[in-house]
Amino acid sequence: MESQGIPDFRLPFEAYSAQKKFMQDAYRCMEESRFGLFESPTGSGKTIAMLCSALTWLNNNRLKDAVSRLQPGVAKGEHLSDHVQISVDTTVPLWVQRNMEAQQSAIAEKLIETELQQLLDARERLKNIVTLTEDGVRIRPGSKRRRDFAPESEGHTCADAKTTRDKIQIIISSRTFTQLNQYVKEFRRLGALSENLKIGIATGRHQSCINEAVRSRCKTNEEFNEECRRIQCDFRDDVNPLAEASICFPMDLEDLRAAGTSLCSCPYYASSKSISQCDVILAPYISVFNSSIRKSMDLKIDGNVLIVDEAHNLVDAISASHSSVISTSALAALSRQCVSFVEKYQGKINEDMKAGIASIESVSRLLLKCKHLFDNSTCQDKSMVLSIPGFLVKLGLESARLDEILTFLASNEFCGRLSSFAKHLSHKHSGKSTSVVQPRFDMYTTVVYTFRHFIATLLSSTDHERIIITSLADDIEIELFNVSADEQFRSLTKGARSVLLMSGTLTPLEEFMGLSPYTVEPIVHQSPPVFATQRFYVSVLSGVEQGIPLVYDSTSRERHREISTLCHLVGQLSTVVPNGIVCFVSSYKFLDYFQSVFEQSTIRVNVLKNKKVFFESSDKGKDIFTNYSKEALGRGAILFAVYGGSLSEGVDFHDGLARLVLLVGLPYPPETVKLQLRRNYYNTRALQSDVNQHQRNLYVKLANHMRTFICFKTVNQSIGRAMRHKNDFAAILLLDARYNEADNMQLLPSYVTRSLQNSALIKRTADPVDTLVQGLKQFYLSCGVNY
Repeated sequence: MESQGIPDFRLPFEAYSAQKKFMQDAYRCMEESRFGLFESPTGSGKTIAMLCSALTWLNNNRLKDAVSRLQPGVAKGEHLSDHVQISVDTTVPLWVQRNMEAQQSAIAEKLIETELQQLLDARERLKNIVTLTEDGVRIRPGSKRRRDFAPESEGHTCADAKTTRDKIQIIISSRTFTQLNQYVKEFRRLGALSENLKIGIATGRHQSCINEAVRSRCKTNEEFNEECRRIQCDFRDDVNPLAEASICFPMDLEDLRAAGTSLCSCPYYASSKSISQCDVILAPYISVFNSSIRKSMDLKIDGNVLIVDEAHNLVDAISASHSSVISTSALAALSRQCVSFVEKYQGKINEDMKAGIASIESVSRLLLKCKHLFDNSTCQDKSMVLSIPGFLVKLGLESARLDEILTFLASNEFCGRLSSFAKHLSHKHSGKSTSVVQPRFDMYTTVVYTFRHFIATLLSSTDHERIIITSLADDIEIELFNVSADEQFRSLTKGARSVLLMSGTLTPLEEFMGLSPYTVEPIVHQSPPVFATQRFYVSVLSGVEQGIPLVYDSTSRERHREISTLCHLVGQLSTVVPNGIVCFVSSYKFLDYFQSVFEQSTIRVNVLKNKKVFFESSDKGKDIFTNYSKEALGRGAILFAVYGGSLSEGVDFHDGLARLVLLVGLPYPPETVKLQLRRNYYNTRALQSDVNQHQRNLYVKLANHMRTFICFKTVNQSIGRAMRHKNDFAAILLLDARYNEADNMQLLPSYVTRSLQNSALIKRTADPVDTLVQGLKQFYLSCGVNY
């Protein structure tokens, strides 16, 4: 029940105070059409809390939304708040207005009731063949589709889109299908709150294809798309049964594939057919941020609520979706493929196709001029940056009809045919090539899709995009780099009802504050952790000698003191920390150097008596994590990994997998061309007349402190690997004097700074490491560890 204007969120359990505040702020963000930043540590139940607030708001506003869409002159996608004043006419008597409002309300209620009754009827019809269990949705084997599933002419719940009631939708986007699947599981738990709502998942062909013959032939998204369009697939013949079942019962991606197999229905087309009817749509980043995919899936951002989960990497994801890269070796391969294709099929292809292929081959050769841009260079620079117009002029592409080339590549089956031809050439060469050379042939069998994406990205570029040409050891790389991710996001979301960004940690917030598409101040919610403060220990070790700070930077490999301190510290920690220790260092180069020193030190022998030691490599993260986990939960283990590597994000080091996280140094990113381009972009935006003073200050701050913000975003993600639930306990040790600087301290999560122990006291002791170890021992004893 609602009390004092606070909605009843109907969680399936008693919410704690921070969770209630989270839901209230999220609800207010949607109600007031605001931009919101929601930071809530892992284990706080933010997924189900966000879902509850979104569904509660949706249920409370269904009638208001339906009424507003009945009013004359209301365009689809307008905000609910915009609708309130549309029908007001001072010349119409008040009693007439109220009568009209009552009639509209009655009509809207009838529309909602009809939609609900169709849903209930379909569920009743399907209840004997669809089973909903804790593991998901299953279709009874051997179901007779014609008997059990109604045709569209009999009120099918997946009627044609033009007969579907237009309504507001909640779009939840996340980086992985694993996280999206979690929303489906939580949706099933919500009982009465979700039972009258429809949830669907926007999936691509690559992820959802159940045609084994196609899956065996295709590896990339582009290949799946081309093959799907080319062949007559039996699974595509009748997708209504699966579309209807997915509307009636909440399905995650695995459920959708399993049900599709049982019903011989294509999950991709079933999902596409049902998406317009869903109240809640789950979509991966690429489906939201890529305009062509968004249009093909009929995903509408305007007028709807967009919730972005795992938003800490949002800017990079947006930038990647609007960027493209191709190498000169790939272009050379494409040029050869085009020539060989025409030679082989000279008499079988028409003149239009020959002209299209000639244009592709011509543009490829012009792009290959990049190979010679560094020929006369006397400087040490390995890259150059060009504006889009400058790039086109420099390579002689200013008069090339790139739009016609893109139309040719997109409007026929040439890409698929050339890719198949390239695979044939690859197999032909494989009999003549060594195993070392063979992967190079395979690499270019789909280069035509890479070329198509590059041309499409080039044609849709803005004034802020730049071309980065980089000289590699044996190749030249041409990258169209999207600098203005914030503008891309604001352009996408400016018509949205509300936008909410959510993650375990968003600190530092500055990068995300600039994404708001609205002028009103964003709502910022930062939840406290769910665990008790006494179960979390944080300390800074800033030095081991009086007056000499420890600094682990790019030069620390040359200083014996930093390396020997780390070795000594690891030796001491191995005697007191139970189960697993996870240590993050700044780079693989530093990790390799430390490993070589550690392997030769006498400390290694003592460490191995207590724990097994693992070192991350750039290509073996998963295997190492599995082996480390077994040892950590047994006699104990230490895992040395790299900030920003495969083990620093998205990995759950719960309980004994990380009783201590040791952060060595600050992972400042190197000063790259891309970093400089973003800095220049922020400085340029700060000087432009279309920004207000608040935005100007934000751009200046981002330009001046970008490397620091990126650094601490990485640090905070690494900190978040530990303390995964309310009963967990762990310690965080920050090994670098720079963590004690006030400006840096502000960039750590608030719960970390609140838990920070008095590192100044440790520094003043005769043996800071011993003092630290004794403090850790007392902490672990208080958490129930027996020595």
